[in-house]
Amino acid sequence: MSFTHLSALWRQPLDKLRRNLAIARYDYPNPPTDFSFRQLDRVLIAKPDGKIGDTEVLSSFVSTLRNSCPKLRLSAICSEELAEIYQKFLKISDLHFLPRHPKHTELSVCVNSILATGAVDLLISTEDNC
Repeated sequence: MSFTHLSALWRQPLDKLRRNLAIARYDYPNPPTDFSFRQLDRVLIAKPDGKIGDTEVLSSFVSTLRNSCPKLRLSAICSEELAEIYQKFLKISDLHFLPRHPKHTELSVCVNSILATGAVDLLISTEDNC
């Protein structure tokens, strides 16, 4: 048996464990049946860590969201290094900047300034500290 095969066997249970943990932590036990993205007015994307790969993954979602909900207002929390990508490619002009590893107080001040401009209907984040 090759190392690659053993590695694949070893990882499968970990992947299942990660998936089950994510479901237990983030999934709704009784998801709303009447949810529609078209009901949303404002969405906040939180990506303060500055990873371009995560931003690339979000790009197709943002594009689909814009096509489905043209009146939707998009805001984003990102690092200043990614501002141009968010503005030019994701077409998000309402940007709020944080350092790559924000302290809790920095995150709190940023979120409060965003909420001061109006309610946010949905938060999209791949960060565990958001």
